[in-house]
Amino acid sequence: MKGTEDNMDIEEMNETTTEVAEDDGWQRLVMNVERSLENVKAAKRHQEELQKEAERLLCEQEELIAKRDSLTAQQSSLIEQRDQLTTKLKNLSGKVYPNDPCPCGSGRKYKKCCGRNAS
Repeated sequence: MKGTEDNMDIEEMNETTTEVAEDDGWQRLVMNVERSLENVKAAKRHQEELQKEAERLLCEQEELIAKRDSLTAQQSSLIEQRDQLTTKLKNLSGKVYPNDPCPCGSGRKYKKCCGRNAS
């Protein structure tokens, strides 16, 4: 009888071990799914942060472009003023060189405008 009791105890232990192993497998599976969900949530938060940063950088870029355009317009205005003052100064000196702007105000070089006839 002792042999059959030992066999029954072994069988019960095997069943219990199998049940525990199955429960442990499910627990691991559940834990893996929970970890995966946490990773997905973290990735989504990170993506939202990156999206906000991209929007901020886009706004900053637009501001810089507007600033650049303003400075370019100012620069063009200053260059035009400089050229006008240079022309006036040369007109005061009386000598006009071939590559100078034409004193007639056409905006072309002297050699391509009034200087062509002077040669």
